[in-house]
Parts: sequence; C-alpha cells; structure tokens
Amino acid sequence: MIRYVFLFLILYGPAWGTETEMGNFAQVTASNHLLFSNSKDPSDKEAQPSGHLMHEATVGAHYGTLHTDIQFANRFFVSNPEGPDNPFVLEKKRLELEWKNWELKLGDSHEQLGKGIALSLYRDPAFGIDNTLEGASIKFQSSGLRTKFFLGRINALHAPVAINPQSNPVEGRNVWLAGASAHVNAGAQIEAGPHYLAALSQPSGTTRYDKSWHTVGATFSKSELWQNFDLYLESNVLFWQHSTIGVAEMQPVGTGSYGSLSWVSAPWKVKLESKNYRQYTFEFQKPPTLEEEIVLSSNTIDVFASRLSIERTLGRASVQASYLQGYDRFLDTSIHHGVLGSKFAGPLGLQNEVRGGYRTLPGHNNLIHAALKTKLKTFKAQSIEFGVRSQHQVENLDLSPATEDRHRLELTYVFSKSLNLQLGYEYIPTNGEAAGRHFANLGGSYQIAKLSTRAFVGQTGGGTECSAGVCRRVQPYSGFMLETYYTF
Repeated sequence: MIRYVFLFLILYGPAWGTETEMGNFAQVTASNHLLFSNSKDPSDKEAQPSGHLMHEATVGAHYGTLHTDIQFANRFFVSNPEGPDNPFVLEKKRLELEWKNWELKLGDSHEQLGKGIALSLYRDPAFGIDNTLEGASIKFQSSGLRTKFFLGRINALHAPVAINPQSNPVEGRNVWLAGASAHVNAGAQIEAGPHYLAALSQPSGTTRYDKSWHTVGATFSKSELWQNFDLYLESNVLFWQHSTIGVAEMQPVGTGSYGSLSWVSAPWKVKLESKNYRQYTFEFQKPPTLEEEIVLSSNTIDVFASRLSIERTLGRASVQASYLQGYDRFLDTSIHHGVLGSKFAGPLGLQNEVRGGYRTLPGHNNLIHAALKTKLKTFKAQSIEFGVRSQHQVENLDLSPATEDRHRLELTYVFSKSLNLQLGYEYIPTNGEAAGRHFANLGGSYQIAKLSTRAFVGQTGGGTECSAGVCRRVQPYSGFMLETYYTF
C-alpha cells in the first residue's frame, strides 16, 4: 500500500509556466506534505509501536484570473493497525475566478463572518483541522461596498496529516450553510454592516434535520476615533432549535459580542478588549478568547471577560502587562488573570524575554506560569537559544485538590537560517509512575529553497498545546517522526 504514496509523489514535476498569445500566464504548481510517525503509549509498557504513514498533496493550475486546485490524502497504518487504511481520499477541490470587482469560488473555501463568532471555517495544520465550505462563494467589492454570499455544506478532513488530529466535527452528519454579509464604507474611516447565517444539521443517511441555527449580527469599525484610537464592535444573536423524534424544541436565544479599543502612540501600545458570550451554542466558530496561549479552557458559550493590555518601549527594551477579569457562567465563578513580561538585552549581546502570570477561578483552579527565553549569538549567522517554561496548577480546590506541575527545558543551536538542532526535556513530578515523570527528546529542522523537513525522536509529556490562539489537550508521545513539506 505504501507504493501508492510514492507513486503520487513522482507524478509531480516542477512548477512551470508559459506566456500565451493573449498575454495570460499559465502555471502549474504542486505542494506535498509527508508525515511518518512510529510511536507507542508511554504509559503502557506492553504496547507495541504503531506506525503511521500520512501524506497530503495539492495540485493546482493558474491561467490569468483562473485558479483551480485539488487536495488529496493517503493514510496507512504500517504496523499495529488502529483503523482502516485510506489509499486515496479526495479532500478538497476548488475553482476560483476573479474579475475587477468580483470573486467567485466553487468547491472548497474558508469562510468567516466578523471576528469568527458567527462562523469560522479555518485551517490549522498543527491539529489536522481544515474545515471548508463545499459549495459556492461570491464576493463583490468596490470603493464603498463589500458584499459576500455563500452556500454549501461543511467539509472536514477525512484523513488529516497531524500527530494530534482532532475528531471530525461533522462525523456522521451533514451541516448545510447559507450566509451573507455586507459592509459599507461610510467615509471618515467608518465601515459597518450586517451579516446573516443559516445552518442545518442532517444525520447521514436520513432526510430529516435534527438541528437548525439562525444568526443575525453586525460589525462596526472606526479608525482614528480619536487621535491614534481605533474601535471595533461586533454583536450577534443566535436562534436555534433541536429536534428529537420529530418534535422541534426551541433552545434559549444566544448572544455573542466582542469589542476592542486600541491606542498606539510610540512608545506606548494600549488595548482594551471585551467579550460576552451568553448561551451561544454553535461549534463551527473561532471567536476571540482573550486568554494567554497556555490555558486549556476557552469557553465560548457562556462567559464574560475584559482584558487590558499595555506595552511600553524603553530604548532597546520593552515591558508588557495585561489583566483579564470576567465571569464564567458555565462554571459559575469569576476569572482573574494577570501577566507581566519584558524583553531586554543583557551582557555579551544576550537577548532575553521573560513572562509570568497568575490565573485563578476561585473554587475551581489556580494556575501560576512563567517562561524565560535567552538567545546568544555565537559565530556568524549562528546562535544558541535556551528556553524554560514552568507551571503549577491546582484543580478542584473546594473538593479534593489535584495538583499538576509541568517544567520544560529547550536548548536550540541555530547553525544557519536553514538548519537547527533542538534538545528538549520535560519534568512532570505530579505524574504517577505508570505515566512517567521524565521526558527527553531530540529534534531538528532543515529548510532550503522550497523544501522544509522536521525530525523528532524521544518522548513528550502531553498536556496543553496551543496553536493559532486555541489550546487543546494532547496525549503523551513516545517514538520518532519525520515530516517534510515541498512546494513545486
């Protein structure tokens, strides 16, 4: 079965283009992502390693304002199978046309309304997420107006290429979408407009719909509200119902709002943000969380919070501070999170960054976190980098306290812009003996021209991992992996 993967690899040639008689430029491109992982459960000493060979590729063509491409994937369980092989999966297909003021997309496209509260279909390779609208999307833009309309169903990856892939959000069902938005440029650097989304959930193999959502919202932005002040406001209202045994039950109305006011005047940067999500039950979104990228909880259903961030530049150094305060209605507790940080130069040309904070949800958990990064230039275009992260978390303070401590060290030597090697070590003293407390690993990356390669061998302790502003809990890893990206 592995031969199918490499058969697809050798089908690609380098990108080529030619100038046609009409003056349009024709070009063919291809990109390749290959990931091989051989791992086992570090807590199960008797378990056999499980080998996975994962591959995805995108082949595209351009001609003038026409752009089309397809994305396909292969996934094989080389040893100790955990599921069915996927010799060939057509994941995405797209045809895009552009005119002076128009853009038409047929097939798969990433769609978002506002800041993503109402809808966000996005790609995050770290967790194997690539949700798209499979259908049609059309946009019109002029000097005073931007409009968009889309219609189709959500298409999630069937064979994601990732070490920690997330579960398919549309497994066992179809989710159909129809949406529209309009933004008017009212002059004086003001832009405002409404948006609307309708969604239906249909269990696979049936003709009935068990859930329906309707969202009505609007956005408003004003640059230079006052001198050096920028304002953004967004509000959404969600109506939805759930059907069981043919009986439709209307659910509580949900609301989701976000606002930000920023002021930038060297050497100061100040930003005030606020979010308010109340019974906003819709999973295909990615709204602002306002949290640091170390916090697993990103409640976007029933929570209120505001955060003030301040940064001050002091010559070659800077100081940052932020404070978040809010209320988690799901847990019925308040939220407090303060963070302090600084970037500064030290002796011998050291470049340092230090950051730490304290987060508490009274009666539920406390979290203390700190991080330090140091970079020292060695030879020409070379450097050595050292980083340490530490956190202490206590859960269920009002019941039976459970403590989780995590400490991570990373030592990286950068040989050039293309090559670096990294040594990592994690110590989790609160783990049980079966899960292990010490995790060491060795990794490296190499990048030249359009080839990027990453290798890893060793163990990680799992826990909270963050990417693109969203944090998730991942499992411990023990084994080796090789990952390559190549663009033709």
